Amino acid sequence: MADSPTLIENPMLSTIDGSFAKEMEKLISDNSDKTNVCLYNLSIFLGFLSARHPIFIKEFQSGFEKRLITEILKHARTDENAKKKAQEMGIDLYDESEFEEISFSESRNVTLVKMIENAQKNAKFIHYSMGWLFLHSLEVNFLLCDDPFIVKDRPIEVRELISHSDEYIALIPLSRQLCLALSSVKKDIKHEFIKEDQARVINNLVIGNAKKWVIGATKESLENV
Repeated sequence: MADSPTLIENPMLSTIDGSFAKEMEKLISDNSDKTNVCLYNLSIFLGFLSARHPIFIKEFQSGFEKRLITEILKHARTDENAKKKAQEMGIDLYDESEFEEISFSESRNVTLVKMIENAQKNAKFIHYSMGWLFLHSLEVNFLLCDDPFIVKDRPIEVRELISHSDEYIALIPLSRQLCLALSSVKKDIKHEFIKEDQARVINNLVIGNAKKWVIGATKESLENV
């Protein structure tokens, strides 16, 4: 029986997602003490969240297959047996368009390895090199979208809460009431409750960052942005 194409991903990602869910329960609970939150588990989740994006995976797999086909054709064009076989089959080894639809079963495994490598690298950087600010909104629900990382090449400003001196460069909505701001400056974990207008600034950034989908708690939450 053939292995499932998600034989490796499912156990690994489900474990990471499960650990993340436990940390989220702590963050959104009524308990005001958030010091027991494990940033390591959150970092692993965020590292994989950025690396497992379908667009990234598709682009890497497609690029890998193109490079592999290029190497195969380079060899075939100089190998007499390969040239003879191609001629018998009516294949033009110099017409690369004939090979555009070819895919390789191993390319998925290579792509998975690359995804894991990138995820580990991202998680390590987030955990050890960035500052964490959890933004709690009780007045307006945060919107979510299909591209969770709002990354800017210069600091993001949400009125006076996130200033240039803080150097917050990424926003990641985590739930209806919780959004994470990551800083390029390493500092102790912080929690802030933000006002309605500040939450709406973040929601506008979420909408501007979305590829196709924006998710809101209610229809009204989308109409009022």
